[in-house]
Amino acid sequence: MLLEDTMRKILIESPLYTEFLTADYFIKAKNDLDLDVDVIEIIKSGKVQFDCFCIFCKKEATFIRGAKSSINTYSTHITAAENTFIVKMVCQRAKHSYYIWLENTYDGIKKIGMSPSMEDISNFDVNKYKGILQRKYLSELHRAGGLASHGIGIGSFVYMRRIFEKQINDHYDRRVLAEGEIENFSSLRTPEKIKAIENYLPATLVKHRDVYSILSKGIHELDEETCLKFYPVLRQAIVMILEQDHQIKLEDKARDDLEKSLAEIMKDM
Repeated sequence: MLLEDTMRKILIESPLYTEFLTADYFIKAKNDLDLDVDVIEIIKSGKVQFDCFCIFCKKEATFIRGAKSSINTYSTHITAAENTFIVKMVCQRAKHSYYIWLENTYDGIKKIGMSPSMEDISNFDVNKYKGILQRKYLSELHRAGGLASHGIGIGSFVYMRRIFEKQINDHYDRRVLAEGEIENFSSLRTPEKIKAIENYLPATLVKHRDVYSILSKGIHELDEETCLKFYPVLRQAIVMILEQDHQIKLEDKARDDLEKSLAEIMKDM
């Protein structure tokens, strides 16, 4: 994982009270000595930069750390408890700010606060899919984000699995209309279902379909940590399918608009 992606994962995409051990976050980065870099140390006092969705600009933006954070206090307006510090990330489009509260631990850091919330950031950009995903499932997607942001893994996983399975079944229905049924489709495991309807799903999802074998497991086989680990993967897959459907919808509309315009022209010829 790239340095910027790792920083975004820790600061933005991780649930509250997630602990990050320094020993687990040494990664390769481009530097003169070609050495591993200590990501946790950079977050504590170095330059932090990554791309992220800005809920104020309503667009992707590059965020760069603002004025240097310090232990116990960030500015005259924001203070932190003992042994904690605040990272201020500033949107380079319009200088909007995200704040992340972190606690120093014996062997790393722990995320203890965030404004705006992970739920706000992760769910803001899915509203454009209102016409594609049924209202009930869109609400569940928002609810899953809220649970995950507070470290409730199994609860968020249940919602995500329902939404993902709904998407797979909907796209199977499209396949049936176009090519007919697939024998014993309902009894297939999730990776097998994805492969069976690969022409109706994003290529990246199909390529890495084995990752989604976790969806075939019973809830009793899962734990909070595992579910939180897979939450961003499932969310990304859901959004990827929604985005593909959204683009198809836009293309269909553009084609219909063109045909209407051509028809109007033909009337006058």
